[in-house]
Amino acid sequence: MLLTLIIRSVQVIKVQEPNYKFERTGEDNPFFGSFVFEPLERGFGLTLGNSLRRVLLSAMPGVAISAVRIKGVMHEYSFMSGVQEDVLEILMNLKSVVLTTTEESPEPVVLTLSKKGVGPITGADIEEASGITVVNKEVHICEITDEDIEIMMEFDIKVGRGYDRNWKGNGNESLDTMFVDGHFTPVQKVSYKVSDARVGQDINYDKLILDIETNGAMLPEEVLKFSSKMLREYYNFLTNIEVDVPRLSHDFQLEGSQEENVESNDDITIKDLEFSVRSRNCLEIGNIKTLGQLADISIEELMQIKNFGKKSLTEIREKLSQYGLKLKDDREG
Repeated sequence: MLLTLIIRSVQVIKVQEPNYKFERTGEDNPFFGSFVFEPLERGFGLTLGNSLRRVLLSAMPGVAISAVRIKGVMHEYSFMSGVQEDVLEILMNLKSVVLTTTEESPEPVVLTLSKKGVGPITGADIEEASGITVVNKEVHICEITDEDIEIMMEFDIKVGRGYDRNWKGNGNESLDTMFVDGHFTPVQKVSYKVSDARVGQDINYDKLILDIETNGAMLPEEVLKFSSKMLREYYNFLTNIEVDVPRLSHDFQLEGSQEENVESNDDITIKDLEFSVRSRNCLEIGNIKTLGQLADISIEELMQIKNFGKKSLTEIREKLSQYGLKLKDDREG
């Protein structure tokens, strides 16, 4: 039952909208993206990073092979003459097949594979249908070693979210049906890092770096947008809770962009940071006054400064890491 909210007066808490930057790094992996959000109110970097990571890893939608039938095979512990892999290994390889859909297809969808003669069988040999396509056509399924052998397979395709290892069919499958764990999520890896951000001379803000890698069924920006929508819908549900509050009520909103107020961490002065006395004196001797100057120095140049040693080098690396920076040699290495 919903309670009634009596609002006598409302105080609106306004927070500047953070800036957003997206980079698709690595030419060899087009399905990796790095998202940067700054500045965030202190503590919200961890709040957003952790909640998004949990949703991305556990709740993303997708399509996957849920069951397999191989002609002449009754169970997964069988061996096939003229085939290099046993059936269990073939099923494991099929878990690596990445599928995507270009249209809304009614379940169940069945894909087929048929091949005869010596040679490898890959994802490219799966006959696509009903808008279901194979993303990684190069993925290895098995190897035929006898030219007289013909392999025929059927794949049941299921729509799901996250990971499902409990699917055992609906009871109408034939006895030779072998079930496969459903790897529906297109997200392979998610990591986040929270460091300090600066607005003017105030460094009491968070910077969130969120790295997302997918299997190609969806792009990193797609899964981030979808996960954000899921969280938003749940939070919208919570805002509908009504309660009788005969006192000052509060509201919250983001407003505008503060791009003009955000300064690069490169401009943070060494004297504003907490360094050990030895490290601070060494940096003063080297006439290094900002983090940007420090990040452009090589390790060899630092080690030439009087009294600068390995402990100071470790401390400087840790401090730069807190602000999303690295030494020149660490970036090039």
